[in-house]
Amino acid sequence: MDLIEIDAASNRGIDDIRNLREKVYYSPSQARYKVYIVDEVHMLTDPAFNALLKTLEEPPPHAIFVLATTESHKVPPTVISRCQRFDFRRISPVASVERLRVICESEGITATDDALWAISKSASGSLRDAINVLDQMIVSYGGEFGAAQVQELLGLGDEEGALRLMECVLAGELAEGLGVIHSVAMNGADLRQFHKQVVEYLRGALLVRSGAEGGLDHSVEALERLKLAAAGPDMNALVRAVRLFSQVDVRADVSSPLPLELALVEASLRAPSPVAQAAPATAPPTPQPQPASKPKAAESTPVASARPVPVAPAPPVEKKAEPAIAETSFSEAAAQEGSVQEPAPPSVPVVQQSSPAAVEQGIAKAPSAASVAGAIDTEALEGRWTELISALQRKKGRRFYLGGLMRDSRSHDLEDGVLILRFGSRSNMERLKEELQTPEGRKAMGEGMEAILGSQMEVRVEMAESVSEGPAQGGHLVRMALARGGRIVQESEAKTAEGQEDQPD
Repeated sequence: MDLIEIDAASNRGIDDIRNLREKVYYSPSQARYKVYIVDEVHMLTDPAFNALLKTLEEPPPHAIFVLATTESHKVPPTVISRCQRFDFRRISPVASVERLRVICESEGITATDDALWAISKSASGSLRDAINVLDQMIVSYGGEFGAAQVQELLGLGDEEGALRLMECVLAGELAEGLGVIHSVAMNGADLRQFHKQVVEYLRGALLVRSGAEGGLDHSVEALERLKLAAAGPDMNALVRAVRLFSQVDVRADVSSPLPLELALVEASLRAPSPVAQAAPATAPPTPQPQPASKPKAAESTPVASARPVPVAPAPPVEKKAEPAIAETSFSEAAAQEGSVQEPAPPSVPVVQQSSPAAVEQGIAKAPSAASVAGAIDTEALEGRWTELISALQRKKGRRFYLGGLMRDSRSHDLEDGVLILRFGSRSNMERLKEELQTPEGRKAMGEGMEAILGSQMEVRVEMAESVSEGPAQGGHLVRMALARGGRIVQESEAKTAEGQEDQPD
């Protein structure tokens, strides 16, 4: 009656706190004080905290509030300032085992030290949980039990298997380590708990190797085995093994031992040495032989020779990686130089504009592509022009389809291997020129030419020469037809009947 426990996780609203404020002024029934324990107080809402502030600041003389939480940083500072703070720490496994041993002696229970250690580790520093597990053991197995019964009740992994796997990891015994993992998995043990035990033992070996074994909470037998296992590998291998097993994630599939097996195999492999990872030293450059026909410079170091070396009046210009050549006549050298072929320009369609405005804008003129498109003549181009336009109708550059732009050209000619497109519309000419200046446009044009013509050629766009202005040229119907891809085949001046009547006799 006088001890009231409230779960703030379930009763966290302002209405619950108002109900508490109404009942807090009632006097205790039997005891001197009425105690309110608010568990998980950090789960209260902000309005609920504000409603509780006044009661905490001026509580009734008979009321005591105990606010319990595991996340004190979530409690508002205004509430913390009105309370006395007591931080409870975890109990060490040694103190927990001693307390469990006292309980067993007073109750006449026979339990091995390994069993008490297993109960203490499962409680994770909580003495209440450890006593609850001890009660379950007494109810399940009577007054005598060992570590095996504790592992069976709690579903813990095999302690001996975790120790043995730790020894296999540090000793590099791959086959036996894989057998230990397989045996543990086949026995139906919880691989998450088994992985946790292995990491704990590897951490213990690391601390033992570093000389800090005083902070370990293991049994005497386990400490002796940790010391023997940690004495074998070097510190780098030990740190690498601890890092690999600590990064294992067995949550995705708790029944699959594959993550543990991969960590074991990787830990057994020899880590690459720092020398092997470093960049190889640069070998000294191999001296290149000098041409036999060229005299040596006067500043060079003299070399012992049977004949004196003539000194040139001026040092020759050094050339990089020039191979030694035999003496040849001037005519042969000229013939050899003439036979050297320059590399052909890249077969990529290039846009050009021959107007002076394009030169002012910095548009470079591409080299002649006659060698690239030598196999294409005017007749072949005219015969396949419709196919080329249809193929480019499906080729899109960065913004526009190339076939639609090229269809708007008034004429197309092939001069010295260069495809010249003349446009009547400046906007479409500028669009095609812009597309051919982009990598996407050049690639699309090249693919279309390769598919239809068999090779690529250079493309130049320019404005068509102005034609005579007549009534047909200026008509809106003619301009609409030209914009839709039409071409003017023949122009003639038509006279209307009204015009004929106006002529004098």
